[in-house]
Amino acid sequence: MSLINPIHFCNWRGDLFGSLTTAIVALLLALVFGMAMACTVVLLARLLQILFGWLRLGQ
Repeated sequence: MSLINPIHFCNWRGDLFGSLTTAIVALLLALVFGMAMACTVVLLARLLQILFGWLRLGQ
Protein backbone atom coordinates (compact mmCIF):
# COMPACT_ATOMS: atom_id res chain seq x y z
CA MET A 1 0.00 0.00 0.00
CA SER A 2 1.51 3.27 -1.08
CA LEU A 3 1.11 6.52 0.82
CA ILE A 4 0.21 8.56 -2.25
CA ASN A 5 -2.54 7.14 -4.44
CA PRO A 6 -2.68 8.04 -8.11
CA ILE A 7 -5.54 10.25 -9.26
CA HIS A 8 -8.53 8.30 -10.57
CA PHE A 9 -11.65 9.89 -11.96
CA CYS A 10 -13.78 6.83 -11.22
CA ASN A 11 -14.41 7.96 -7.63
CA TRP A 12 -15.13 11.64 -8.32
CA ARG A 13 -18.59 11.50 -6.75
CA GLY A 14 -17.26 10.37 -3.38
CA ASP A 15 -14.48 12.96 -3.53
CA LEU A 16 -17.00 15.70 -4.32
CA PHE A 17 -19.35 14.78 -1.47
CA GLY A 18 -16.42 14.39 0.92
CA SER A 19 -15.13 17.83 -0.02
CA LEU A 20 -18.55 19.43 0.38
CA THR A 21 -19.07 17.75 3.74
CA THR A 22 -15.67 18.94 4.95
CA ALA A 23 -16.36 22.48 3.77
CA ILE A 24 -19.75 22.63 5.52
CA VAL A 25 -18.37 21.24 8.79
CA ALA A 26 -15.40 23.64 8.70
CA LEU A 27 -17.67 26.62 8.05
CA LEU A 28 -20.01 25.74 10.90
CA LEU A 29 -17.09 25.14 13.25
CA ALA A 30 -15.58 28.51 12.34
CA LEU A 31 -18.94 30.22 12.99
CA VAL A 32 -19.25 28.53 16.38
CA PHE A 33 -15.72 29.56 17.39
CA GLY A 34 -16.45 33.11 16.23
CA MET A 35 -19.62 33.24 18.30
CA ALA A 36 -17.79 31.84 21.32
CA MET A 37 -15.07 34.47 21.04
CA ALA A 38 -17.63 37.23 20.64
CA CYS A 39 -19.48 36.04 23.74
CA THR A 40 -16.21 35.96 25.68
CA VAL A 41 -15.33 39.50 24.62
CA VAL A 42 -18.81 40.79 25.48
CA LEU A 43 -18.74 39.15 28.91
CA LEU A 44 -15.26 40.51 29.64
CA ALA A 45 -16.31 44.00 28.54
CA ARG A 46 -19.42 43.81 30.73
CA LEU A 47 -17.37 42.74 33.76
CA LEU A 48 -14.94 45.61 33.22
CA GLN A 49 -17.85 48.01 32.84
CA ILE A 50 -19.32 46.84 36.14
CA LEU A 51 -15.95 47.05 37.90
CA PHE A 52 -15.15 50.54 36.65
CA GLY A 53 -18.72 51.64 37.30
CA TRP A 54 -18.40 50.65 40.95
CA LEU A 55 -15.04 52.38 41.23
CA ARG A 56 -16.47 55.55 39.75
CA LEU A 57 -19.52 55.37 41.99
CA GLY A 58 -17.30 55.48 45.09
CA GLN A 59 -15.67 58.79 44.10
